[in-house]
Amino acid sequence: MTDRFIGWMISFTVSVICWTIIFFCVSCDSEAQVAGVNIGTWQRGANLIHADMASAYQRGARHFRLQLDLPDPYFLENSPYSSYVQGWLLGTLDQVDLAIAGIPRDIGVVLSLQHPWCGKNKIWTNNNCLLGFYDTWGQIAHRYKNIPQVFGFDLMNEPNIPEMNHYIGVLANAVGVIRSHTRDKIVIVQSKFGIPSEITRLPLRHDFAPVWYSVHAYDPQRVTHAGITHANFNWSPSRSEVENQFREVLRFRSRAPRIPVYVGEFGCSNLSGITRDNQQAWLNLTIKFLQRNNLDSAFHAWSPGVWDVRGRPSEILLNKYIQGVDL
Repeated sequence: MTDRFIGWMISFTVSVICWTIIFFCVSCDSEAQVAGVNIGTWQRGANLIHADMASAYQRGARHFRLQLDLPDPYFLENSPYSSYVQGWLLGTLDQVDLAIAGIPRDIGVVLSLQHPWCGKNKIWTNNNCLLGFYDTWGQIAHRYKNIPQVFGFDLMNEPNIPEMNHYIGVLANAVGVIRSHTRDKIVIVQSKFGIPSEITRLPLRHDFAPVWYSVHAYDPQRVTHAGITHANFNWSPSRSEVENQFREVLRFRSRAPRIPVYVGEFGCSNLSGITRDNQQAWLNLTIKFLQRNNLDSAFHAWSPGVWDVRGRPSEILLNKYIQGVDL
């Protein structure tokens, strides 16, 4: 009887441990791994981009979101497709290669297509634009499939979504092209214009996996991005206001705990009429929120070699952010 009871207790304990592990893995977010910076633009040249990455790395940055600027919309819309491939695409990827050459293996890089394709609307209807979009991601996926530092592809920056099903259909085609080259790179899907409150409108596409959904956070400006000069805010930041900005993000995460949320850009600039004290308070509250909720993120922006030269936020604060020091 005693042996039978001991055997039952052992079996019960093992079952409890196993189900606890399963529940934890399914219902909880993984430990935050990404706290980095955006770096661009490519007109500055690969050598300066590489130098920026080296400087940020010395301060503790291990994650970089590299912004790939597209050619003039008129060029892509009207030029023969072969001209696009031989011109902008291969030249830009050569610059990426130079910028990330020799970077340490503990660095993680997200490549993001920044500017609207053929203007904000014509990608949805112009065949040249769609061919360029799909082939760009095919070329990128093929080129970096065996480069472990490049772990993520941010498919379309701040998209102007005319109709959700059409948007997801275009992304699904791009993901299909990417997956024909590599199965392990993360694809990143942004909400409309990157607005945090729009994330719950995105349909769940677990078939894109591995996939992150992404927003950009620039409140109280409510428009991107750091450095705008046409606004003047009489505003004092509060924890509740920061939390309100991310309310739909947390709601989405409770609905889809297996899809990580990536705050691909966040920033705040005193050139937007915000005082330096308020700027620092906003950044402090926002970074605390990101850390408290294990949200992967990238500050906008490192330029060139200095934290956001347009706003010059506190280097001490942001150094702690990229080093993962709790505020």
